[in-house]
Amino acid sequence: MEINSVSKRGPNTSSQAAAIAMAGFLTDREAQYTAYALDELRKVQWATSLISKVETNGGINKVMPSLRFEVRYAYALRRQNIEAQYEYHAGNGDSSVDFRCIGKHEWLIELVSILPSEAGQQAIRDFNPGGKFPDGIEAYEQTLATNAENPKMSEEGEIILAQQKIGEKVFSNGQPTKFPVPTNSFHVIVDDMRGMFGIGGACAQDCDDYLEIAYGAKCLAQRDLPFHRWPTSNGQPIVGLFEQGNPLQSTKYVQERIHFVDFVYEEQYEENEIIERTFWAANPFLLSKDKGHNVRNSHPLYRQNTCGETARCRGGYDVAAGGD
Repeated sequence: MEINSVSKRGPNTSSQAAAIAMAGFLTDREAQYTAYALDELRKVQWATSLISKVETNGGINKVMPSLRFEVRYAYALRRQNIEAQYEYHAGNGDSSVDFRCIGKHEWLIELVSILPSEAGQQAIRDFNPGGKFPDGIEAYEQTLATNAENPKMSEEGEIILAQQKIGEKVFSNGQPTKFPVPTNSFHVIVDDMRGMFGIGGACAQDCDDYLEIAYGAKCLAQRDLPFHRWPTSNGQPIVGLFEQGNPLQSTKYVQERIHFVDFVYEEQYEENEIIERTFWAANPFLLSKDKGHNVRNSHPLYRQNTCGETARCRGGYDVAAGGD
């Protein structure tokens, strides 16, 4: 099964909500919870440099969404009584990973925020069919279509962009970065998916987009699920980061150095949400299926995959870990 035409629209929203979706606008809820998390982190020595970075850059209300995500992730570690090192130099030049945690295993963890793309912002339009909304009510829609004149203004383009952003965490400026070849540690890239498709990426009940980023269209096709092609016009099925044949130069280093890619989709900005709303994808180049699950048990923020169709998510890993 293949997708010939895809259109995903955001709900009717006010201009402020459109700004939230399309430009990473800071909601009161996110600001309040992140500020609370920052205050709680003042109780631990290892978060001192993270706190300093936030304050040096103007505080919670002015820093980039990616730095606010670092604060919330650090607080999630704190709530689990995890001792961490922030901006740890793992031995790859002057670059560093965001967190190093030591428990049963050593974990190197790097965060990346998939922010709204320029093409995604261009795909938003005023929406008021037949002038039905009362005066003062503004609504917008975002259309990401396979047949868009600009192929980047499509779901396919957003998936490829997410793969590129993840890849930049292991390969940048023509050379490997941040993560060394693993020896005694396990490596994770954690993706803040708030900007994917302009509406937060895949919803909590549907992990298909994340499966396709990690394992490619074949993973979905073998379950008779819709998948994407790139380029959008008569292209080939999208190849996952953990799949042979991916054309991105960084993919070699993802497959060689990263044990897990995590996808986080916050909505409420509350305690335990990062743990409860993380879908993780294991790298079959480094981990067998059984070892992947066993290793994941020792992750600082471990929780079994609990998206809407757990069997589907496990099945995606089964395919990558040895299925055809």
